[in-house]
Amino acid sequence: MEQPMTHQWVRCTSHSDDETIYVNLAHASMIKAHNTGARITLATADEQWFEVTESPAQIIERLGQVQNADKT
Repeated sequence: MEQPMTHQWVRCTSHSDDETIYVNLAHASMIKAHNTGARITLATADEQWFEVTESPAQIIERLGQVQNADKT
């Protein structure tokens, strides 16, 4: 049985200032296309969100790369 994911850090680019940010996708409740990138909503009581320049597909691809690297 797999252990629950507690952290899954993925490198993204902030939509507001093009700075590199690291997103813990274990705390995301939703990733959806927005403007020219994606909006990531956190699974918190107040549903905080932020925007990144990467598309949802790019974010999921990066998550897969991180998970594959963890297995090796």
